[in-house]
Amino acid sequence: MLLSAAFMGGMFISKLAWFTSQGTTYEMLLTGVSPNLTLTDGSAVSMIPLIAFVAFVCLLSFVALFLFKNRVLQMRITVVSAILKIGVMGIVYYYASHIAGLLNTEFSLFYPFVFPFIALIFDFLAIKNIARDEALVRAADRIR
Repeated sequence: MLLSAAFMGGMFISKLAWFTSQGTTYEMLLTGVSPNLTLTDGSAVSMIPLIAFVAFVCLLSFVALFLFKNRVLQMRITVVSAILKIGVMGIVYYYASHIAGLLNTEFSLFYPFVFPFIALIFDFLAIKNIARDEALVRAADRIR
């Protein structure tokens, strides 16, 4: 679960996509588009919902790490976190395609786009091992 949280946190410091429009290369980070992308009406593309969602999913993975005394709750939170990681990949793809549509160009995704997928694999491994540990504890309680 710590690796899962680390991979989700890695999205904050890495480039997610890039676009080339009219000789200018734009890079999409989690915190915004660099260089600043200003729309025709003077507004900028807001990445705040994406930042909040990724931060929530990262925090959820980190909190689940410390719930080892309540394994059932830990497993439930990890399952919710795994489902939300699929949503993170979809939202990042949506933002990239939306910005590409504003620039009338194609986009290419960088490798950090797969960080939520790697974190999802770690979540499934954690769920499997938490369930195994819970079964072991219940079997030990039956023996007494």
